This record gives sequence, C-alpha cells and structure tokens, in this order.
Amino acid sequence: MRSKKWIQPICIAVILLLTMGSISVEAKEKFRDKEKVVLVVDLSGSMAEINREYGVADALKLAGYLAPAGTEIALIGVHSQVAVESGFFDPSTVEGMDGYLNTVNTLPYGGNTCLGAGLERAVELLDAGGRIILVADISEGGLVPAVEPGLSEWADRIDALNTKCKENDIKIKQLVFHQPKTQNRLGQAIQSLSAPDEINEVSDGNELTACMYQVLRSFGGSIEDTITVASADTDMQSVPIELLGDQIPRVRLFIPQNVSVQAFYAGAGLEIQKEDTYTVLDLRRPSRKGLSLQIGSEGKTEIQLLMDLDLEMEVDVDSRLAGELPETQTTTVTVRLFDNATGTPFPAAGYSGQLKTTLLLSKPNGETSEVSCMLTDDGTLTGLFEPDTFGIYQISVQISTPQFTLPAITAETQVLDVRPPLPAEPKQRLSVFMAAIIGAVFIIGAAIIAVWQKRRRNHNPNISLPEAGGFFGKVQISTVKSGSSDEIRPFTVELDRFGNCREITLRELYESCGIGCPFQQAGQIRILPGADETLRVQNLSEGKIFFMGQERGFGQELRIYYNQKFYIVLKEGCEEVEIYFRQMAGSRAKDSAKALAVSVR
Repeated sequence: MRSKKWIQPICIAVILLLTMGSISVEAKEKFRDKEKVVLVVDLSGSMAEINREYGVADALKLAGYLAPAGTEIALIGVHSQVAVESGFFDPSTVEGMDGYLNTVNTLPYGGNTCLGAGLERAVELLDAGGRIILVADISEGGLVPAVEPGLSEWADRIDALNTKCKENDIKIKQLVFHQPKTQNRLGQAIQSLSAPDEINEVSDGNELTACMYQVLRSFGGSIEDTITVASADTDMQSVPIELLGDQIPRVRLFIPQNVSVQAFYAGAGLEIQKEDTYTVLDLRRPSRKGLSLQIGSEGKTEIQLLMDLDLEMEVDVDSRLAGELPETQTTTVTVRLFDNATGTPFPAAGYSGQLKTTLLLSKPNGETSEVSCMLTDDGTLTGLFEPDTFGIYQISVQISTPQFTLPAITAETQVLDVRPPLPAEPKQRLSVFMAAIIGAVFIIGAAIIAVWQKRRRNHNPNISLPEAGGFFGKVQISTVKSGSSDEIRPFTVELDRFGNCREITLRELYESCGIGCPFQQAGQIRILPGADETLRVQNLSEGKIFFMGQERGFGQELRIYYNQKFYIVLKEGCEEVEIYFRQMAGSRAKDSAKALAVSVR
C-alpha cells in the first residue's frame, strides 16, 4: 500500500489542471462574446490610384455599416511600416461609427509596403481569437518589402504567424487586387494564411465592395443583425447612397424582410425584387447626384427615393402685364417640368402626396417671395403671381418632401419680364394740309438745329448740358468676342444735348473693335451709361438676335430694365435695330430722344 501513495497527489494535480483548463476556456469564450475584426489595408503607392482608393474607402465603410451585431472593428494601415493603428470601435454606436469613419477618411496613401508588419500587429491585437480581413495589392509592393528584415526572414515570420493563428482560432480573409500567377516565398507564405476559398481576387472597387459584403455575411448573423442602419426601428433614419460608393454601376441595397418598401423615382429604372431574407433595390442609373433612403418600422412608408433630379422647366404667362398700377394685377404662371435624362415630363403622379412644390420669385430689388402652387399629375405647376414693381423676376421651382428632411431641388432659373404700360398713341387725324405744314416746319427746324450743332461742335465743345431728357455726354459701346471676356475694346460716341448721335453701322462698330462683321463671328454689344456700371444689351450671332439665351425673330420688341429707372427698347426689323432709352417716373414712363441707332446693313 505504501508504494501507491504517489497516485493520490497525481490525481489531485490532474483534477486541478482540468479545472483550470475549463476555467480558461470559459473565460476565453466569455471574452469572445464580442467578436473582433481587424482590417489590414495596404497603403502603398499602387493603391493610391483614384478609382482603387475610392473603392477601398467604400468597402471599408461598408464593413462598418454591415458588421454583425456585437462586433468590434479596428483598422491597421501599412506601407513601409504600420502607418495607422486605430483602437477597436463599436459600429453599433454613434461614437464608434464616427470614430471608425474618420479613420477611414484620413488614411495616408503612398510609398512601399510591408504587409508582414501589419499582419503581425493584427495578430497581436487578436491574441484571444478573432478575424482579419486583408485588403492589399499582392502582385506589386506586397511581395518585396522595402524594410529590414529581408524577404526570406519575413517569409519565416509569416509562417510563424500562420501557426499562431491556428492555435488562437484567428481566421484571415484576403481581398487582393490582381493575384499573381507566380509568387516568391513571401507571397506563398501570405497566401498560406488563408484557405483557397477565403482568398478573393478583385479587379476594381466595385468587385471589392461586393466581396466585402460576402465576407461580412459569412461571419454569421441574420440580415436584421448585420444591417443595423436598415433595422426595423421606430424612428426614421436617412442613409445616403454615398456610403456604397458612386462608382458601383448597379447599387444593391439589402433591406430586412420585415421592413416594407415603397420607392418612387422618375425614369431611374428602379427594380424591387423580393427574396427570402432581404429586399434588393437595384438602381440601374446611380450616376445621379444623390439618393436618400428613409427606413422605418413596418406599416409606415419605409423608403423614399428622391434623386437630385436634373429638371428643366418651361414658363408661360397667360397675358402681358400692362397698366399704371401693376400691384393690382395678377397673372397665372404655368411651369412644366421635364426630366433631362429621359426627355419626358416629370411624372408627378408617382409622387402623389409625397412632394411639396414651391415657386420662388426673386424680385428686381433682391427680395424673394414664395408663390403657393399646385403640382398636377402631368408635371405642371400653376400659381398666381402679383407683381409689385417693374423689372426682371427670376422664377425657380423647389421640390421637397414635407415629411422627410431631403435636399430641395431647384430647376433652372427662368426670367419673367414685367413691362410698364405702353404710351398711348394719339388718336387725332390731321388733314393733309396741316400735315404738310408741320412737315415743312420740321424740316426747317431740323436744318437750323443741324447748323447750330455744327457750329457748337466747332466753337464750344465743352458746353454745359442740362439734366433733362435722359442720358447725355458720352456713351461707350464695348464689344466682346464670344468666349474671350478679356478682349474688350471701347468704341465711344458722343451724344448731343438732345440725346442724339450719328448713325453707326454694325460693320463699322465691329471692325473698329477688331472682331470682324457680326454675321461672320458672334459677339456681344454692351451699353455702358455709367463709369462703373455695365448693361449687356444683346447677343448677335450669325444674323440672329438673342435675348436671355432665347432666339427672337425680327419684328418683335424686347425690353431690358436697368436699375428700375431706365429701360431700353430694342425694335427689330429687317433693316435696323434701334436702341432707345426711356426714363421711368413712378408707374409712368417718359420717352427720351433716340440715343443710338445701329444699322444692320
């Protein structure tokens, strides 16, 4: 019996060891209640290509948004050495997600790379187990480290890491650009860290994002757990499409099955496909400027898609405004909206009850007013407009959703020209005899005035002119070559005390300024009535007259307002274009003498 006394202490020791082991395993499993993931990112110069860099950023952001519930993630960026090492973030919290995204957005690219240094540090962080996702360019800098130790020694260290990963249950997934067909020993060592089905070769950022999604889904957890931003929450959440990247040709958004989907978009080719565990929104044309998702609990309007629409609009006014009291007048403004991408009217019927539309009027004095309006199913807005002053009104349209905070859409600005009343024409009929007498007096008076003007110019050119009748002194006309705003050459003419000047042909005007005849080359005529103010009158191109970008035919009358005091009347005919000045006084207007006549001959 004495010879068997050693059995008792051995049994006690074995029991203690088993107990300690079970405690260790239990503690280890408890420690790993929160899954840990470390992303190791290659920051070498070859990864800094703009498309590749953006694709990596999109994939890293996706990793944060789709991380399984209870997962903490860290980020290690490596070039010649470990350049970025973040702590672990909990992406399910606002603070954790903000910290992680800030790290992604500030990654410093450039230089060589040493993937071994980043992998070693990641394994140290995951000593108790976890997962590593390697995003790298294996075929270029990753196989030739630019730091000591050398290639062979790094291969040995990677082999040692492989052993440690297996001992500590550390899994490594690899997302690599352009996997090489032949590798040196270091490349083979890196490749041996993962099973063949855990190495994904990608060619661009789009494939990288798709592979990142598949890797994250392989970590387990339900769709509701993995997509925290799309969970069935009672509060509305807004998810901008930029999180998934502008470069993805077909954006796929995964929404929980218990979240209903309603989506409206004009001509975007939006397809809604129901699958077993999620809903796929496949947006065929994601090249638009923005997309917002609104996601909420079941039974509500869960998702609203509203792009930054590229709209064009046409403006019609039911009648010309006329009369001495414009503030008492109203007119109907009709705006038709078109989608430039499809060339079709904006299908407002699809947005029934979801959109708020407003007509914005920018007045000549700089004030802005809103006009309530209705949006019909054919994309037409109708509103009542009450002008309170003469001048140019800029009209724009804003479209927004009343229940969600989304950027307003402003269509191209149009212009409404509110004109003062035309002067009443005399209705008296003169006899032929009286007309002859008046004509003779006019001719004699004109001759006397012409002689007097000639003597005045010769003897007293600096005579003081009275301040009446409109502009006096010099009127400077500048011509500008189309597309060359610096090439301005002045051409000055003098006006007499009656506001008249000699006739100037367009050919003389253009040739004197060195840009040739307007019918061969486009140009702009500008009238400068003041030293520090410029008024653009018209554009002339190939014999056609353009006003505010719209072609006007001959025989029409155009009016341009200037400082709410004067405006210019352009009367177009086959022979000449006359430019008049008119002085405004309150709601009435008084014609001045003709200031400039430009012949088209």
